[in-house]
Amino acid sequence: MRHTRLALAAMTCGIAISLFTSVAQARDSKVNCNSPGANGRLANVLSRLDPGETNVVHVSGKCHENLVITGFDRLSLIADPGAVLEDASGGQLAVVEIRDSQRVVVQGFTIRGGNEGLFCRNFSFCRFIDDTIEGTSNKGTNDPAGIWIAVSGARLTNVVVRDAAEQGIALYQARVIAENVSISNVTAGDRYPGIGINMVQSSQLDGGGTGPVTIQDTAGPGVVVRDASHLGLGQLSVKRSGLDGIQLWNGSNAVLFGPTVTANAQHGVLVGAGSNLELQGGAVTDNQLVGVNLILGSNANIFGSAVTNNFAGVTVFSKSSLIIRGTTVTSNRQFGLYVTDLSYALIDGGTFALNALLDIACGDPPVVVQGIGSVGPASTSCPPSVAAPANVLKGLSLPPNPNLPPN
Repeated sequence: MRHTRLALAAMTCGIAISLFTSVAQARDSKVNCNSPGANGRLANVLSRLDPGETNVVHVSGKCHENLVITGFDRLSLIADPGAVLEDASGGQLAVVEIRDSQRVVVQGFTIRGGNEGLFCRNFSFCRFIDDTIEGTSNKGTNDPAGIWIAVSGARLTNVVVRDAAEQGIALYQARVIAENVSISNVTAGDRYPGIGINMVQSSQLDGGGTGPVTIQDTAGPGVVVRDASHLGLGQLSVKRSGLDGIQLWNGSNAVLFGPTVTANAQHGVLVGAGSNLELQGGAVTDNQLVGVNLILGSNANIFGSAVTNNFAGVTVFSKSSLIIRGTTVTSNRQFGLYVTDLSYALIDGGTFALNALLDIACGDPPVVVQGIGSVGPASTSCPPSVAAPANVLKGLSLPPNPNLPPN
């Protein structure tokens, strides 16, 4: 049922975003923000437009103002080379805030400062293309972010967010497609520890298939997925985060193909509080704590991946469940796989070797670990009694996910 709802939500988002491609006769306007007087202010030009018409505004120069776009349908702001939108509020307001609007495009700008660089909210649909957002602050009353999407849909294409305060991209009840997006150097503050992407309240972020999402050098976690939110990406890189690379909490889901999660200061991937991870063809390496850590009744399917050179490879705690198939778990500084506290693991092939303490370890009983023999020679502390027959593990299999190919 969860996957059905997510699929319907994604389809609804896709239909809305596809409306950007509708063709209508556009009214073209131009503004040079370096010009003196009212004609050099983008807000004045927008105030003269009919919000119900298709409007294209070409912008040049440096615009030192804060825009609020309300009630528009089919508005495109297109930057001439070198055009800049710069905060004029001392970091109190968003540089561009879009409310109650449909099919608004912001393309090609450098956007500097503000409490938020781009803020898409109140049932809007926004598209951000070829934009660079930099230097946002945390001086305003709203939660700060390079890009905020709240109760709205958006598509981000070729977008850079750098040197943002507290959050790079924040999603609240949002549906977003991201392709070729880069986030770096997110700093900590009073409200957030410096999160690359923060998803809450049933938000959904999926890849567009044309480029990766790259997150690096955040003070806090690279990605946080909370409150029944869903992350689905085919190309994701998270490295050098100051805390965990990826966190899943409170019944959230992540479906990741080929991610790289490396050199993070704590766990590579932390899956907690009834959340679910499906990881295929990934590399989880060189993280200072556990590569993949399952806690508090969470679940993971890990297929065809490499979990290497972490403090520990994969740990399964507190009534959590793991299926791990065809995966290399080697050269971790403690255990390769550790299962304890009423938890379960099914191993189907792969390589478990060269882990400093034990390749496969069992903690406090009762635990169930099946399939140890499928990986060949591996050092283990698990007694034969924990290798229960398959019928004991009937509850281990996760619901089928339509995004995964058949095994």
